[in-house]
Amino acid sequence: MPASIEIYVRDLTVESAESWLTDQFGSVSQVRTEPALTYEVEHEGETVRVFVAENIEGGAYTSLWFNGPSLPWDTSRACARAAFDQFGHEVICDPEGYEQDPWSMMRISDDGEERVDERDIEF
Repeated sequence: MPASIEIYVRDLTVESAESWLTDQFGSVSQVRTEPALTYEVEHEGETVRVFVAENIEGGAYTSLWFNGPSLPWDTSRACARAAFDQFGHEVICDPEGYEQDPWSMMRISDDGEERVDERDIEF
């Protein structure tokens, strides 16, 4: 079953995102620039597409959306933790079980991890 994870990293540049992707996956190939910057990487011999979009909703967050047959993280929270560990910037993602609470997001920051209401986040 294909895996899909999206995280939002505050104040992340495309260059820093590309460097992290290289650290996580090795070879990174940019395959598109529009409508979103798109990279292809490999995980367990399979192609994973990564879409990178800066300034989501005109704000300070960059979206990283991973889509492939499998990913190195089992959950969006694990991916968000890895990004926070790398960059030290606030990361927001959908928490497990968000289907029951669609406005709930997980924020990982210097203050730890907390659930927040998406409507209160200024993207």
